[in-house]
This record gives sequence, C-alpha cells and structure tokens, in this order.
Amino acid sequence: MSWKIQLRFLLVLCLFNLILPDLWAQDPGLSLINASQMHTMRNIAIPFPNKNVLTIPNASAEVYNETGFTGTWLGNNGSGSRTIGLQSIWGKMERKEYLTSIDWNVQTIAFGKKFNKFQLLIAHEIEGKSDLLYNKDLIGILAYGNYGYLQQEPLAKTQALDIKPAADISVYQSIGLQAAYFLNDHHSIGFGIKYIGGWFNLNTDFTKLDVDLRDPLTIKSNEDWTLRSANLVDHLAVDSLKLNADQAGWGKHPGVGFNAGFSFHTDNLQIGIQTRDVGMIQWKGSQYSRKGSTEYSGIRINDLLNIDKGIFDHITDTLKSVFDIKESPTTYNTRLQAKIIVDGQYKLSDHWNIGGSFFYSQGSIRDYWRWMAGVVFSPADFILIGAHVSMDKNQQVDLGLLTSLKISIVHIYFGIQPIQSLINENTFDHVSGTIGLSLQWGK
Repeated sequence: MSWKIQLRFLLVLCLFNLILPDLWAQDPGLSLINASQMHTMRNIAIPFPNKNVLTIPNASAEVYNETGFTGTWLGNNGSGSRTIGLQSIWGKMERKEYLTSIDWNVQTIAFGKKFNKFQLLIAHEIEGKSDLLYNKDLIGILAYGNYGYLQQEPLAKTQALDIKPAADISVYQSIGLQAAYFLNDHHSIGFGIKYIGGWFNLNTDFTKLDVDLRDPLTIKSNEDWTLRSANLVDHLAVDSLKLNADQAGWGKHPGVGFNAGFSFHTDNLQIGIQTRDVGMIQWKGSQYSRKGSTEYSGIRINDLLNIDKGIFDHITDTLKSVFDIKESPTTYNTRLQAKIIVDGQYKLSDHWNIGGSFFYSQGSIRDYWRWMAGVVFSPADFILIGAHVSMDKNQQVDLGLLTSLKISIVHIYFGIQPIQSLINENTFDHVSGTIGLSLQWGK
C-alpha cells in the first residue's frame, strides 16, 4: 500500500469515529448538578442521595477539531447529501500540526446501593477514544493529488514535504465496581476499579514521512513508520487491505482502569477532587512497518483515470517491487486517557447555587485542560436550570447550558456546550454534552 493510500485510510478511520457518536461529553457543567442527581462524571466519593440508584443509558461525548467542526468537514453539496471538502479545509490551514480528538462514553447500566457507612456501585460501559494529528501538506496532497498539489503549493516546488501523521483509535467495554466510605458526616473517599475488554485499536508511530513532488512524473518518499492494529486490520499490502472490526471477547485484549475521589460536603458547600481512567489495555494484533526510501517514476496520480485500465496491472506489480511493508504479530500496550477533575459548589439560597470546576485530560497525543464557572437556578424542587462559561488550553471561551428534572423516582439531565452549536455548526471547533437518566428510591 502506498503512502497516499495509507494516509487516506487513517483519515477515513478517524472521520468514521468522528461521525459515530450522535451526542457530544466531558461537559464541565455537570459538576453544577447537585448531589440529588446522578451523572456519569460524578465524583465516586459523593454519597448517593437515596439508598438505591439505577442508571440506564447515560451517553456522553466530546469532539475537538482544530480545523473546524463537522459543518466544515462534511459540507452540504446542495442535494442534501454530505461531502468531504478537503480543498476548502486546506485553504484555511496554517503551517502547523492540527488535532482532531473524539471521546465518547455510553454507560449501558449501573446499579448502586448505599449503606450506613459506605456505598457500592457496579456499572457496564462502552467507550471510544480517537486522536488524529495532521498538517496542511497531508490534507493538500489528499485533496489535490501529487501533480495538483504541486500547482497549488509553492513550497512543494522547492523542497520535500514532511507530512507524517499520528493516530490512536480505540473502542472497548468495561465492567467496574466503585466503593465509597463515609469518614464522617462531611468527609468521604471513594475508589473504583474496572476490568476492560478491548474491541479494536489502531495505533501509529510515524518517525518520518517526507514526500518529494518536485518532478511532476516522479514521487520520492523517505519513510520510517509503524502501524499497529488489534482486531481491525487483518492484512495490509500494496494491492489489498482487509478489515475486521468484529467485537472481541472479554479476554482477548484485557485491560484495567482505576478511579479515586475525595469529597467534602455540608448543607451549603460541596468540594471534590477525583482522578479517573488511570490504567492501560494490552492489545494482541499485527504490526506493519516500513523504513527506507522510495522513488516511483513515469506516471502522474492525477492522470490515472485517463489511462487505459490495462496499465494498472503493470503499476501494481511495480509498486509491489518498490514498497516493502513488513508484517509481524505483536503485543503492545496503550494507556487510558487519565483525567483529574476538581470541582466546588456553594448554595447561595434555596433557589440559587454557584460553582466551578477544573478538568485536565492526559491525551494520547496532546494533553488538554478546561476550567468552568457557572450558576444554577432551581425555581422548584423538581427542576434546575444552569448556565456556565469555560475556557480551555487554546484560550477558547464557551458558554454552556444544563438542565435537570426530577419526577418522582425518575431523574433526567442534559448538558451541552458551546450553545452556539445549537445555532450554527460552523462557528466552533469544540462541542461536548451529556444526556442521562437514573432511578433513585429509598431513604
């Protein structure tokens, strides 16, 4: 498989995982929901509001895209269908690395029970994590081809282009047990452990991928890269690509994760700190690698469609002799994206609360942080409405909304940021949100 096909394959995989979640998470506004509600990012040390808690599907996700959100990537062609507008994206890019990151979680079911001095909760979750790092030249070559990009980018006429990407894509399920111990009426600690069953993973290590397009009829590349895959890529060669994204069993790709938390709470004040998803997954799969230089002359990629199809057999045979992709079985580890969350909330009156939080995530490619401050209004015991402002490591300021509703033992919550995503999908590069439902009963 040529470098161009390899990179297109990685881009399509990340776009597929980008489109997969219908909701968007890691919404910092959730910390403003008071202790009488349950949500997926809740500090495990906080005492349950009732003796019994049952959550049924809670969905959350977070999408971060430095080149614009799906309104930019997936433009409307006028007939109602979506197209990938890489040329439009390329025209807006600067000469730097860009990150697209997707993090989604579905808690299928969880049950918790509170006792006098402690509480327990067991939960099943499905999670997906994706990070893709890329630059302007990579998008440009994918958009225009080698000859077309030579006409578009003056730098391509004077030097080789460094286009190496980075990708880390995982989907896995877990079953976990959380426990909290009440030290006294105001202090509690919590600890959680989960066993992970990996479904599939794709992980790359591109040390070098320089492409020289200065001769319109010759492509030169200098390569040193490794692609590892578990339960996704069955075979990778110049003339074939075989995928298998079947769900793996619990024991094929095992992993473990840990959570811990501390909470201080009074009638008017709640302060907490927690760490989540400290752990790793061990994958058993295949490793594909190439190290060396390649030169292929005699044809322009952009002219392929205008050439007699019989020439493709000759091209394939030639590429097989030029591109040597080594394949071998491998076992490798990937770490979970550990998070630290600090939050606090103060009750001003029977109807008003204020609060804030700080969120830090250790990404597979880049770390990320965000702080938030907000206010919540509760006109009646069964409903609360909140608004918050937050800023992340890229100095992006967002406004968010949240609401929570209690009807008897049924508790429903929803949060989203930024709120401009509800108006115009092309005005932002980050969106997150959560929706959930829980049943709570027993005093």
